[in-house]
Amino acid sequence: MPASSAHPASPAPCRGTTIEAVDRELARCAGQWRYTAGPARGASLVRAPLRLDLGMAGPADCFPYCAVAAASSINASVLIDGVPPITASVHPGTGDHPVWSLGDAKVTAASLADLKGPLPEMEAVARTLATRVLLLPSADDLIALLGGRPAIALASTLPHGTGLGASSALWGSLVLALGRALNVELDYKTVHLVVLRSELELGAAGGWEDLTCLLGGWKLAASTPAQSLVPAVEHLCPSPAARDGLVRCLHLLWTGRARGSRAPFARLIHQLLEGVASVWSSVARFAAINSRLAAALVGGDTAYIREALALQWAAWTALTGDGTCTSSEQAFVAAVGELGGAARFAGAGDGGCMLVWSPENAHAAVEQLARSCLPHSRWLSWQLAQGVFVS
Repeated sequence: MPASSAHPASPAPCRGTTIEAVDRELARCAGQWRYTAGPARGASLVRAPLRLDLGMAGPADCFPYCAVAAASSINASVLIDGVPPITASVHPGTGDHPVWSLGDAKVTAASLADLKGPLPEMEAVARTLATRVLLLPSADDLIALLGGRPAIALASTLPHGTGLGASSALWGSLVLALGRALNVELDYKTVHLVVLRSELELGAAGGWEDLTCLLGGWKLAASTPAQSLVPAVEHLCPSPAARDGLVRCLHLLWTGRARGSRAPFARLIHQLLEGVASVWSSVARFAAINSRLAAALVGGDTAYIREALALQWAAWTALTGDGTCTSSEQAFVAAVGELGGAARFAGAGDGGCMLVWSPENAHAAVEQLARSCLPHSRWLSWQLAQGVFVS
């Protein structure tokens, strides 16, 4: 874990050198996935969970921080309201050209390069998979192997901007679905690198935490400067007391407000890149909290689970200021704390879903608070998932 005084001794890697590092990693494993002549599998369907980040990484799982200091997160792969919220499918098409859809947005394109609007990520993922992993000349060669006119669709049951890592989960599911359709079984590391490279290329990369949702269960994910692209993942087995406490007291609340501008997060990354010592010290606190939180889960210390959420909220607001949440959201978190609970935003912390620790004897009051402070909010149920469903 990084010391509280950790900050970069030299400029951290820029976007370009990070892409080069990903390319080197992909080159090391690409040969094993080389596509050879043979029949494509045909239709494929991937249904994936999302990650519930009980131990938040903040920006610590992003470059430049994770390239020069250790980082960690603790999360669970979860179903939402009883179902996997992410779906990716590849079906043989009936038209003259491939049909790509992301939610309600659909594009029929003769070439992947023609994809516009909300779909450039699809093109980037398909191109990276084709040229960097399957060693095909181009992404359109991948489409040709799928019959030249597939229907490729991504969908989420949740609104945009929940803070649960849905975007990365969508792209990871797309990689798995394309591989499955081609009879190529890809491992987690390869899927992770394909998505990471695609996001970096588009300037939209988050951290490495989001894609750990594909692995299932509770887990501690950690990176070091020597292993900054793909984290090491240790599966955790919460004690019966911790599991019971999580089921009874940990709730997920959609605030009704999607994640806002990424400007605060971008500012943090810039400050990390500039080596602002106070920012590095604050970010390092997340790793310290996660270290104790992992022990609390295994040991059944439910009091610290609640405390960790409160500490994370304090650390995040100190890091970003109050501009990332509304006065109503601040009032809700404060009132939950007065009832013996704790709450904070999931993910990057500037909107979307909140993790709410609500003591059983106070949950009715917490629900009333949500109706009062956050009138457009709604509660989502979560259940532990053991990984992706591929067919």
